[in-house]
Amino acid sequence: MAAYKTAREIFRGHTAEAGEAGGRRVRLRPDALALGGEEALAALEEAGPGAGGSFDVERVILFAGECRGRGSARLAPRARAQAGAFGFRLVHPAAGCALPVLYERGLAGPGDLVAALGLPGGQTSGNGSLVWAVESASLRGILEGGTFDANLPDVHRIECRGELGPAVGGVDVGLYVASQFGREGARGALLEFGGAAVEALGVGERDGLAGAAALCGPAAVLCAPGTSASEAEAYFEYDFTNLKPQYAASKGPSAFEVRPLAEASAAFVRRVIIGPAAAAAELRDAARLLAGKHIHSDVQLWVSPASRQAHFESLAKSYLMELVDAGATVLPSCTLPWAEELSSNGAAVATTGFCAFEACLERDVEVYYVSAVSAAAAALAGELCDPSPLCVNLKSY
Repeated sequence: MAAYKTAREIFRGHTAEAGEAGGRRVRLRPDALALGGEEALAALEEAGPGAGGSFDVERVILFAGECRGRGSARLAPRARAQAGAFGFRLVHPAAGCALPVLYERGLAGPGDLVAALGLPGGQTSGNGSLVWAVESASLRGILEGGTFDANLPDVHRIECRGELGPAVGGVDVGLYVASQFGREGARGALLEFGGAAVEALGVGERDGLAGAAALCGPAAVLCAPGTSASEAEAYFEYDFTNLKPQYAASKGPSAFEVRPLAEASAAFVRRVIIGPAAAAAELRDAARLLAGKHIHSDVQLWVSPASRQAHFESLAKSYLMELVDAGATVLPSCTLPWAEELSSNGAAVATTGFCAFEACLERDVEVYYVSAVSAAAAALAGELCDPSPLCVNLKSY
């Protein structure tokens, strides 16, 4: 496997042309291109297939649907047409979310630069690649010349020390860090996570960390375990040895508050979503907690794996069977329940996914952002609760 790199190392290794001396404007050459949704399709249609040129079409994927729902039927015909015209790989929503599929197919890995257009919450990655959002106007330059222009961001290095407790995972770390910056507090910056606590997490847990950290509005989030922070513009160090499971609560359409779950009081939930981009590791953790139990009678629990591969792995290892036996409904990969189901009777929602949290905020639904373990505990109790007492003598897989 390729070595992990810092953001500055990735930018430096992919710079095709630098701007003025001392300037932050550079021309970057990405390794892969991830496209999805209305914005990307409109840009492709405007550019036309004649724009195809030097960029390797084998390293492009076009997501045929919408990340926040079941809207693939509307976009699929246009996506098929553009994929055929340009020769791109077409990813149907049933295959999973665009970025997990990109990684599973070996098109991007640690140290790579991925240009993304039209992917909600798409500028986060736990696998060591740097995902950078580009504008529609940049797409033609990528297709014709293999490059795009960008302003380099300030890098905020988050050094994560200590050993995480059994009920604490990547999402809890990301939520805590997001709370330190506040909503939009990291706007325009790149958050780079390293340190022993990050190194101990699997890739799926790092994906959860990156997604939760995106709540504070950074331009991108990069997990770079095993690297140093020598080139960052700002440095933050946290010891997470005593970190407790966290939750983010919605405070209106554009605000949130993060607190330890042990301090949650009378926060009843009736809808729980483990997803819509749940890694196999997250499904495993939820299954371990729910094994041999059944969710609260008033709770609906939905599970949506990040990709078809995550679905099949979880099926083969019995995670999904355990969750179904506990009362969960398994949705297709990268899928949210219908809006009507989310907001039914004004019931609160607990979710493990950035896209689901944002979607609920937009719909003015009371929502809580938690880890998969905490979501499973909420489904069991019918309210937010600290999962720590439940994380003993759990089933092994």
